[in-house]
Amino acid sequence: MYQNPQRALTASTTEVSGETYLVSGRKVFALGQIEKEIWGKLDGSRGIQEIAHEISVEYDHPLQEVRVDVEDFLSALKDAGLVVF
Repeated sequence: MYQNPQRALTASTTEVSGETYLVSGRKVFALGQIEKEIWGKLDGSRGIQEIAHEISVEYDHPLQEVRVDVEDFLSALKDAGLVVF
């Protein structure tokens, strides 16, 4: 993962009963608050480190832990075709 991640053109979001879901074909991901924050930052202008730093500061959580979580989430989204690098 070396380039700035961005949302895939085929990915869409939907809200149901206050919950946010990502949809691509038959794959659906339910997003928690932090996943929603990450998804909102996937516009191709930020790298993984910058996204992790912003989340780390906002939630006052250690950067290394946040970075691992961001990388894991983005890897799952990439495998599902919801994000591109």
